[in-house]
Amino acid sequence: MMNISEDFYLLNCDPDTGRLYPIPDNLFNLVISGALLFDLSFKDKINDDWEKLEIIDPEKTRETLINETINSLSIFNKSFSLSEALTIVAARANSFEEMIISTLVKKDRLQLGNGRDIMNRHTKKRFVKDKEYLSQLVTNIRQTIMEDTIPDPEICAMVSLLKTSGFDAYIFNSSELANYKERIDFLANIESLGRAVLEEVTKLKDKDLEKISEKVLGLRQGEPKAYAGGVDSVISSISYVYQHSGIKKGKQLLQKLNQKMVLNVRVVHGPIRIKSVPILNFAKAEQKM
Repeated sequence: MMNISEDFYLLNCDPDTGRLYPIPDNLFNLVISGALLFDLSFKDKINDDWEKLEIIDPEKTRETLINETINSLSIFNKSFSLSEALTIVAARANSFEEMIISTLVKKDRLQLGNGRDIMNRHTKKRFVKDKEYLSQLVTNIRQTIMEDTIPDPEICAMVSLLKTSGFDAYIFNSSELANYKERIDFLANIESLGRAVLEEVTKLKDKDLEKISEKVLGLRQGEPKAYAGGVDSVISSISYVYQHSGIKKGKQLLQKLNQKMVLNVRVVHGPIRIKSVPILNFAKAEQKM
């Protein structure tokens, strides 16, 4: 069984070159984020109130991708907006991309090619191994759009993602896009989440997602960054602490870490102690939660 995020990623792999189709990084990250939220929605892991989203089923599954998406959203101890959810998940897009690739390889849908720049999204080669599956997926999408039949909700979600990313231009030629524009718009907006994702991604695609996610997390902007791994690493760490200690206790532990963390630097004349910059501004973060 394939997730929407996995199908969307597979569609984005050029079967001839093994590279992703050219979609701007910011937009790609947001659409992957939207696809993961669709996955949670269809698995009844989150509610359907896009102004006040909540995790309604935090239980672990056998899928690392789903578990990690829930973990990322667990930094909120109350409801959160779709915009906040998209931003936080998009901040970890590189990590989620690696998880998606790993899953597709395990499912025998994708095969990684050799190359020196295997960590670069734009040069890494990913060859579609199961071309019959990909062909059927494209056929299903095209038929749903070109035939006036009752659509599958998951296909509607995919159409929404394709329209949001502009990837529908790779599924249809220009004349087909013109002929079926009304049907594409209808299917992309038929699901409330699809409608909301379209709107929010349009608002966020040209913004600095890292700065927005720092604000959501309560990270102090403009100061030296103590988190060498970036926002992705911070979200991953916080969600891990909350997952294993609970949100209330986890916050207390991280607060103590901020207050007491000291960096020991050894120089020629002996050790010196430098007070580090707090990783998180919890007073600010609390207002967001």
